[in-house]
This record gives sequence, C-alpha cells and structure tokens, in this order.
Amino acid sequence: MIRTVLMVAVVALASIGCGGSKNQNAPTPPSAQLAGLWDLSETITSITGGECFGAALQGSVGTTGGGTLQITQSGSALTVRASTGSTGASCDYTGTAGSSSFVLNLTSCTASDLIGATCPNGARRDVRIVTGAYNGNVTGAAANGTGAQTYNVLVSGSSSPVGTLVINTRFTATRR
Repeated sequence: MIRTVLMVAVVALASIGCGGSKNQNAPTPPSAQLAGLWDLSETITSITGGECFGAALQGSVGTTGGGTLQITQSGSALTVRASTGSTGASCDYTGTAGSSSFVLNLTSCTASDLIGATCPNGARRDVRIVTGAYNGNVTGAAANGTGAQTYNVLVSGSSSPVGTLVINTRFTATRR
C-alpha cells in the first residue's frame, strides 16, 4: 500500500573569484553514504482524489506501515528496492545522493496495483501506480523525509481513467 524509497538531489557548485583571476569551481562535497539495508517506517499524511475510493481511504490517513530499503550506491547514484513488510510488494527507485540529502524516483513496482476493486457504490475499478518520489535528509544511520505516489483510477478492465489518487507520506529510516 505504501511505496517507500529514499531520494537525494543536491547541487553544490560555487564560483570563487580571486582578485581578477579566472573563476574556479568550489569542490563538490562528498555524497552521503546510503548503501546497505535500512528499516523503514512510513506514515500516510494525506490522501486526495481517488474517485469512488476517496472518502473510504480517508480513514488511512495517520496509519503507519513498515518495510525495508535495500540501497546500492555508485558515487552519488542510488538504486533502491523498497519492500513492504505486510504485503511483500516491492518498488524500485533510482536517484541521487547529495552531501546530506537524497531524491528518489519510481522506476517499477510489483504487486502494487489493485485490479477489479469494488467501490462502495458497487462499481469496479483498477488502481494503477503511475509515479512515486521521495525526498529526504540523512544524518549518519538515520534518514527522514516525504514521499508521494500517484495512481490512476480506471474503469476495471479498461484504459478509461475516471480519477487520480495521490498518497502523501512522511518516513523515517534507520540503517541496520
């Protein structure tokens, strides 16, 4: 239900002038080291849209789920597999690590869509993830930040959209 992953993007280039000499670029700070296995806790902060599911899902705001993040890193480039503890669903992200922050963008998910879900009014819908992103800060073995996932709500069995569902979250993660 909750898609998780850490993303980092920091640009830190400054020009320094030396008494009329050529400008030089200041050195880029080293990227935060995020590689490894992290325990994740994510809380839903808001749900908007959702067509026939919107009102029913409002009760999920404030709920917390957990999982893990397996992060590999090459320089500032990040590859993340986020797995939920309750369903076993996983999503893959790519992103960038800055000196103390990160940014992640969804590349794919397994078992994240709802197919043939029944609305409170009896209509059948498919709910498919479209985008996901995380922005966070990291200090040593702890990270925190925000995430957002967007889903298309479709007439079940078709490509006819009837709405959009957006789930916003906040997360904390601790390196094992």
